Amino acid sequence: MLLSDSFGLVAGVLMALSSIVYFMQVFNGKSEPNPVSWGIWFFVSIINSFTYFTVVNHNVWQALFAITNSFAIFTILTYTLLKGVHSKIRQTDLLVVLLTIVVSIFWQITSSDRFANLLLQAIYVISYIPTISGVLSKNAKEHYMAWLITVIASLFATLSVLTNYPGDWVSIVNPLIIGVICNSLVLVLILTRRKITSH
Repeated sequence: MLLSDSFGLVAGVLMALSSIVYFMQVFNGKSEPNPVSWGIWFFVSIINSFTYFTVVNHNVWQALFAITNSFAIFTILTYTLLKGVHSKIRQTDLLVVLLTIVVSIFWQITSSDRFANLLLQAIYVISYIPTISGVLSKNAKEHYMAWLITVIASLFATLSVLTNYPGDWVSIVNPLIIGVICNSLVLVLILTRRKITSH
């Protein structure tokens, strides 16, 4: 097994672990997922799994991170909607939905998997707004552990791509920008809020 494949496998396993931890956080009342963010993530993650698979030249190990993420989001979203254990939808969340629809229209009319994947990453970035807004306004309950594991998983996914580079910088966008940077931002906000609250 190549070093790249090993990194991809570790990323997939850590994403699965992150999902289990987050599910337990929701189950124990430590996290309340934003239904808009998670709903968009579910929609985008399914499409992203297919387009990203093409971007990384059909490398299963590099795509494992995205595939695992799709199953995790589906499971957690289904549970939170059925149990009603999610944060409240705010007006700003509805604006994010509208913006997502606009970008989705552009995604639909493109015939390039590469460009489609980039547009999907734009939707991913937009979809973090409700969660970030909820954490900042203290309207969302979130625990740091699952977010931390997701960031580490994303780092391994990024390493998987970099150590067996498929020749297209688009392949780095999902694990680095979405996985590492966006999740790190949420993580930092949660830890900052936690520190302020403890004082």
